[in-house]
Amino acid sequence: TTTGLSVTGGVIWDETGKWLLGYNRFLGKCLVFDTELWDILDAKMSLTNDEDLCMFDSPPVEIQVILKEDRDSYIL
Repeated sequence: TTTGLSVTGGVIWDETGKWLLGYNRFLGKCLVFDTELWDILDAKMSLTNDEDLCMFDSPPVEIQVILKEDRDSYIL
């Protein structure tokens, strides 16, 4: 974007093409790689049962390691 801010989101349909739900998340300034990881995570969380749903403000440790490695390889 021209502002340098990132968002992610998507729509989930059933096998007949019926819209089930939509989701989105404002990420602020981040790399495209970060945005893609959040998109994957949000999509997977959207597909879990409500009793299994876990919300958090930062990614799990495994994803944090990947994000740190990715950031260290780029100059922002």
